[in-house]
Amino acid sequence: MSKFDLKDKVAIITGAAGGIGTELSREFLSAGAKVVLASRNLESLSALQKELNNENTLIVETDITDPDSTQSMVEKVVKHYDRIDILINNAGMHERGDFYNLSVDDIGKMVDVNLRAPMIVSSMALPHMRSAGSGSIVMITS
Repeated sequence: MSKFDLKDKVAIITGAAGGIGTELSREFLSAGAKVVLASRNLESLSALQKELNNENTLIVETDITDPDSTQSMVEKVVKHYDRIDILINNAGMHERGDFYNLSVDDIGKMVDVNLRAPMIVSSMALPHMRSAGSGSIVMITS
């Protein structure tokens, strides 16, 4: 049982299909939230939804580096729940190896996923939070 009360709050968790995102999903559900599991990997999202076995989950296959995919996710969430209360920008990536061996493309991918995409997701969710008069955006990095 969670020590937080998020009863009926709608929370989007990007990168929900692995690691920190999965644990956040469990915690938010135990706190009473309705959790949107967002990730590029539909197979992993489906497996997570089955494992969580909670009717308060919605899976949305989303590539946060693609603004059209992100906008579609936001629209699906608002259509399904009529609001967004919490956005957890958790999706992230890094290229393995020594920094000096990274290509310009590798660095570009990391910037797109870790910086650009969370800003875009936030900018698309924020109008819905503002119109509701409240909301929280959490940025996670490692």
